[in-house]
Amino acid sequence: MLSNWLAAFLLLSSAAGPRADSAAPVTPEDVIRSLDESVPVDAVTATLGLDDGVVLGVDYNLGGVGRVSIMLDTDAAGSGRGLITVREAPVVEVVLQDGAVASKATEWSALAPSEVRAVAASLVQVWSEVELTAATNGAQDLKCTIAGGLAGAVAGVGVGAACWLLTKADLRVGTGVTITSNVGGYITDKCNGVQNK
Repeated sequence: MLSNWLAAFLLLSSAAGPRADSAAPVTPEDVIRSLDESVPVDAVTATLGLDDGVVLGVDYNLGGVGRVSIMLDTDAAGSGRGLITVREAPVVEVVLQDGAVASKATEWSALAPSEVRAVAASLVQVWSEVELTAATNGAQDLKCTIAGGLAGAVAGVGVGAACWLLTKADLRVGTGVTITSNVGGYITDKCNGVQNK
């Protein structure tokens, strides 16, 4: 099922463009490199519930941009939705069906390109700041892996959409898989109570 998430999120759709703040062209390589540039993230809060599905919420302040929220709410079969908001405005919505991305919509027009790049980098980096442990009645491993895969798919869609928006080119498949895998691994480990990753 995880391979379905990876394949599905790589099918990126077009979206309204951000407002301009520079005339310099941006290449996919520029965006990929910018994901590793440290972004100022603070006041990170997170919640996770795994009773009858996955309910995940991560909120943080992103320097120069404002409040960013990542929300995931699915049933036990992995159907539901993921939402990324910036300053309380939705920028990415992902509909999940049976653990796969069924549809997605993005709306970045209220953000400058530099803000879009910062949000994309924060979607990759914020997970190391998250302190998250879930009580799952002895079934942590599987439920945490599912939660990680779903969170990785939502973050991957957000980063992929940002790259497409800035460059009109898809992320390379290897980069997309790495982003999804890294985010999924962070959430899985944090959910299982491993706080030193």
